[in-house]
Amino acid sequence: MSEGRICIIAGAQKAGTTTLFHWLTTHPQVIPAKKKELHYFDFNYKRGKEYYLSQFKKKDGIFLLESSPYYLFHPEVPRRIKDQFPKANVVILLRDPIERAWSQYRMNYNRGIEKLDFRLALLFESIRTAFSSPDIPESRLQNYSYLSRSKYCIQIIRWLYYFDRKQLFIAIFEDFYQNPQKGIISICEFLKINSNSIQVSADILNKGDQVPMPEHFRNTFGKKIKTDLIQLAKLITPDFGKFETWRTYQRL
Repeated sequence: MSEGRICIIAGAQKAGTTTLFHWLTTHPQVIPAKKKELHYFDFNYKRGKEYYLSQFKKKDGIFLLESSPYYLFHPEVPRRIKDQFPKANVVILLRDPIERAWSQYRMNYNRGIEKLDFRLALLFESIRTAFSSPDIPESRLQNYSYLSRSKYCIQIIRWLYYFDRKQLFIAIFEDFYQNPQKGIISICEFLKINSNSIQVSADILNKGDQVPMPEHFRNTFGKKIKTDLIQLAKLITPDFGKFETWRTYQRL
């Protein structure tokens, strides 16, 4: 198998990566990871490439597939992937940054990881995550980076530094799942495989608890990310319908 035939769903967290991974694993040419999140390029990189390759199912296929949504945010992952798989294809789904952060917060709250209310969690994020290593599982940086993970521009810049733009498939979560069949066709064209072999369902896996965000939190958060959204639009020049709804935060 060519080492270039690997697809990595890098994130973002709470942006439909579980569902996309499940859909793509139904393609006969895909060799999926034994579990969705291998966390090799963040937490297990020292184990080496042979360990990584051993974590995929034994079956016929033309490319490997894994999905670890922490990869998008981890500062060292793009370089590590480039070093070992320079021809890798990387899929990135970006969700409304405020909804993404709220979904992450609700997940942590329901799991007992988060004790603060959302306002305080945002207020103390930089203090809580300071000096936290990105290579440690369940670190403060991984768990409490609500605002940082939703500032997409700096994250995308890191990936573009190491990879050609043609190796990155960047899509807006809300557009992708509003018309999943169209989204799958686009991603299969990117991967150069036949989309007819993929089983697409209407269900979104690993949904959050659907508790709506209070509006005063939305306004506070929106003010914190508006500069990042302006820069993101210039960086990836998105021609996406739902991205326009994100831009309303720039007016807060």
